[in-house]
Amino acid sequence: MDNYQHLKIKSLNLSYLTSGEGKTGLVCFHGFGRNATDFIGLNLPDDVKVISINLPFHGATDFEKNDHQKTLTKTMLLDALKVLVKKEAVSNFFMCGYSLGGKAVLSLLENHELPILGVILFAPDGFKANPWYRFASQTKLGEALNRSNIKNPWVFKAFLKTSRRLGLASKRQLSFASEQMNSEKKRALVYNIWRAHRKLQPNLSLVEQTLVKTNIELEICVGKYDKIIPRKPIQNWSDKTSKASLEILRCGHVIGQNIIETKLTNLIQQQS
Repeated sequence: MDNYQHLKIKSLNLSYLTSGEGKTGLVCFHGFGRNATDFIGLNLPDDVKVISINLPFHGATDFEKNDHQKTLTKTMLLDALKVLVKKEAVSNFFMCGYSLGGKAVLSLLENHELPILGVILFAPDGFKANPWYRFASQTKLGEALNRSNIKNPWVFKAFLKTSRRLGLASKRQLSFASEQMNSEKKRALVYNIWRAHRKLQPNLSLVEQTLVKTNIELEICVGKYDKIIPRKPIQNWSDKTSKASLEILRCGHVIGQNIIETKLTNLIQQQS
């Protein structure tokens, strides 16, 4: 039995974990294939309540059976956050996101009325749409092929062969993809996760407007050797955005817990 708390927003059954006390919150979103436990148990200031959210098809978050779309929209995510922070009696909050969770945070940052104190992203997705992901999750043909891939792994093998031949992905990206697709169960999970998050394509112009209008600082940390998330689009955007900063860490896509603790603690203490 898990310790998840649950919240229902329309057809979304959201699960999450909390730790700590206080009127100030830290809202966290994990990466692909991870879950809310990643941000629970971190050594953070005692007066901050950590609210760590499971994204769809992670942890115990899913959709009602009669919801055939099973897709998280920006409106649904925003409504869930508003209800959640009210339920947890949080008056204002920080936000952080890792990898896939970065897309969730960036999508929420399109709204300039949230009481956000500061934001930090680790190896974030959402700055450049992968063409294969866009094809597989946002076109009828791509979705059909992605669905058929669950039972027919030759579809994905053909994708790998084409990607290698055309140079559309790095060796590390292809290796990572292979690890995520080496069983029918994993292929079904990837299909569901991709489909569930296809609407979370951040409008970076709106994000920049929110940062300027609300005077929020956005800190981005990426690994120097990260072969999963391309750094150049993040670098280009942060260089021209006055309220955003980019730090390049000596690591890959996986960022150590001690680094995450230090960065989050600094973010919180800067506002205290």
